[in-house]
Amino acid sequence: MKKILVLLCFILYIISAHAQYCSIKKGRTAYYVTTEVKEGKTLKDTMCIADVVDKGDRLIIREDAFGEHYDSLSIKSGVNRLFYIYHKNQDITEVILLDGKSENETMKKIIFSRYPSNQQEKAEREYQKYSKNIYAEGRISIPLKDHVQNGDDIPQCNFLQKSGPITIKGSLKGKYKGRETIHTPAGDFDCIKIYTEQKGKVMFISETEYSIDWYAKNIGLVKSETITKKGKVISTTLLYAIKE
Repeated sequence: MKKILVLLCFILYIISAHAQYCSIKKGRTAYYVTTEVKEGKTLKDTMCIADVVDKGDRLIIREDAFGEHYDSLSIKSGVNRLFYIYHKNQDITEVILLDGKSENETMKKIIFSRYPSNQQEKAEREYQKYSKNIYAEGRISIPLKDHVQNGDDIPQCNFLQKSGPITIKGSLKGKYKGRETIHTPAGDFDCIKIYTEQKGKVMFISETEYSIDWYAKNIGLVKSETITKKGKVISTTLLYAIKE
């Protein structure tokens, strides 16, 4: 019996030591409440795991977000898509906020869908012409991993989208802030805590958003705060229920 208990403890340790900072259960739905301090509003969001693709060395997880307010990069009262990539060998969960390659591939699929199968060469010519003036490059992402120290830098990343004469730029940098237990209506979660600065620029107009986020293993986002540069909380998003 003692040997069995030791074996079970070892298996549980292996599972917990190598787990992604997001859910990989297709169909799992998480419910959030966002409180906007200044406006005094309380808004609700729903995030559902829409697809999980195993690429061998990594898992690609697509999460669809529905709600009244998702974040500053989303369209209110709409649908937004968030991607996670879990790199198995590195045990790193990458939260993908913006990805040029994915945006280009999505537009290519849209263009090709307009042509029958016997006109794919024509579709390719249209896409090549289109992509000379409208395209995206770079990636805004946050790598989540266990073995980081409080104060370690989150690598800066950049994104660019070109639409004719209009250029949109984005960048992100931040720091890991250790671990913290977050209490929510859905339960208590041991989380990795991160601080990020996200900057967006359209032509000559720029804006910076400061955030503190908490992510838990096998769950994903548990809590998020949008703050001012001096640390005053503007809005708080909190997990309140999970439906498997």
